[in-house]
Amino acid sequence: MEIAREGIELPFTKHASRRAAGRAIDREAIAAVLEHGRAFWAGRGCMAYFLGKRTVAWARRRYRVCLERFRDIAVILSPEGKLITVEHCHRPPRHWKRA
Repeated sequence: MEIAREGIELPFTKHASRRAAGRAIDREAIAAVLEHGRAFWAGRGCMAYFLGKRTVAWARRRYRVCLERFRDIAVILSPEGKLITVEHCHRPPRHWKRA
């Protein structure tokens, strides 16, 4: 499974495919998080994107787009650009640093 981001195809790892299916996170949600979410350094060169309450409100005001159903989803990408995993979380972990 792959998803397009900025004209580039992002391949899913097997782990990411299983986690996305098990957590009912579809490709549309992943694309929304990658496009509108806040970027964080997640460690070991990985980037994490998180779509929280403030970002959803900001996107509603700025772009007039409703992202409420994608709220509290995080997507983690490897340094090579592969999608490692997706998860539901209420806030980004403290060890993630803003990019």
